Amino acid sequence: MKILNDRYANARILEVDYDGGMVKVEILHDKKDKEVFFTRSCEWISTSWEVAQRNVPEVVMQALQQKSPNARIDDIDFIEMPQGSYYRFDIELRGDHEEYVYITPQGVITEVLVYHR
Repeated sequence: MKILNDRYANARILEVDYDGGMVKVEILHDKKDKEVFFTRSCEWISTSWEVAQRNVPEVVMQALQQKSPNARIDDIDFIEMPQGSYYRFDIELRGDHEEYVYITPQGVITEVLVYHR
């Protein structure tokens, strides 16, 4: 996969799977486990990996704090896509609700999705 090698030089492929009409490639790159998604015709869709809160830029954390001052963060992922990159926060809400909050590296909230567990 030339695209994978060009984008993530020296990555080690851990697993390849077909997931909902897409090709999912799990790699180890820069000491991080990453999931890379491609269309069946090998067009890159996205790459994501978990991020520790201490590694999230302050401007991003400030945006989340302004939106949800008492947010209980369950998970943070960094997602790269052709149209840009963002942090996705999985926030636990009261009851059986959670929300995904998408924030750019510049601290702009682009989307908030609420869902039921």
